[in-house]
Amino acid sequence: MRRTNLLQMRGLRRITLILVPLFFLTMTFLHFNSRPTGSMPPYYKCDEVSQEFAEQPADLQVWQKERYLSEVFQYGRESPKPKCTGEIGRRTHTELRDDLEILQNPPDCKGRFLIWRLGTGGFGQEVRKLAYQLAIAYAENRTLILDTSKPWKYTDKEICPQQSFYCYFEPLTQCTMEDLGGPLESFPIWSEDSLDEKIVVGNYNTDKWRYFTPEKYGTALSLEWFRAELLAFVMRTNEYTQLLVREEKIRLGLNPDEPALPYISMHIRGGDKKTEYDLHPFQEYLVKANWFKSLYGVSNIFLVSDDANVMEQAANEPNFHVVWASGERQPGGSHESTETGHSVMVKVLKDILIASSCKYWIGTLSSNFGDVIWELMIARNYGTIPPYISLDIPWTTHNQPNVFI
Repeated sequence: MRRTNLLQMRGLRRITLILVPLFFLTMTFLHFNSRPTGSMPPYYKCDEVSQEFAEQPADLQVWQKERYLSEVFQYGRESPKPKCTGEIGRRTHTELRDDLEILQNPPDCKGRFLIWRLGTGGFGQEVRKLAYQLAIAYAENRTLILDTSKPWKYTDKEICPQQSFYCYFEPLTQCTMEDLGGPLESFPIWSEDSLDEKIVVGNYNTDKWRYFTPEKYGTALSLEWFRAELLAFVMRTNEYTQLLVREEKIRLGLNPDEPALPYISMHIRGGDKKTEYDLHPFQEYLVKANWFKSLYGVSNIFLVSDDANVMEQAANEPNFHVVWASGERQPGGSHESTETGHSVMVKVLKDILIASSCKYWIGTLSSNFGDVIWELMIARNYGTIPPYISLDIPWTTHNQPNVFI
């Protein structure tokens, strides 16, 4: 009897020695094969995408600028059909995220750094500036650190004591200003002559890396695609923001787990924008929405606007089901209100993050706010540009119409 039990125990040990390594090998295989796969995101039906790209040019930045300019004149302010990237989009998304994670988390926080402090501009402008600093950091093999020593205007101390960008988003890096050994003011400002400096403060007013994309991806990665990926990286939301947006989607009757809402994301800018560009009436946006309706059968609109008058018009629109996020809005888009920085930010987060989860976009690319929505849609679709219409200028890196002339 004892001999039988002993043999059984030995048999079980042998089986265990075989099954345990097999189990870990299987889990490892599943882990590395669980990344996004497939020919394209499932949200759009696209024509066959060519996987052939130009040979590596002598100067990739010059090549990217020329391609960018040619595409501006080719599809410019509107593209009624999605511009798909196919499998290359998913693969490059994963590889680029891996690159950024390594760049942003150096061992023991030793290496080269670029420091940036958010300013007092609108959210769209500030977050796009932050994404450009990440492009510069990537180009120069630096880790981007956000200086949070000053309270950010979109926060409330009683709700989030740290009063920083990280009240709403994931940290860019595990490294801190303390690791650098001094405050922002103690380091030189970035210039074209500061490449050898270990630590520099970011400079937005430079064209040196304006058309930069990583050489390792060659011509497979377009400029708008790269910028969209960087923006999505810096805007990785924390649990607070994710819950906020999820609850708002449920309140609006939207499926919070739907990866691409069957809605037109419509951004109508008012208020102080009239000092920069001509404003477009709601009816002009509806003409474009009807075009998308005829092409795709879409009759839902998620409306983003700071003008209460626009919401009033939209509520009476008989041909579309129009919804918008909760939040205070003034007639004419006036910014005179009693809202706190935090309450403004809550409205901004709901607007941008729900709008960027829609399948179609209509707005004005002269607006940084509109650009953020558009770029996040591209990143969510692994580089595929969704059907979109801009009522004024094409997309630019810095919202300047003379960039593409």
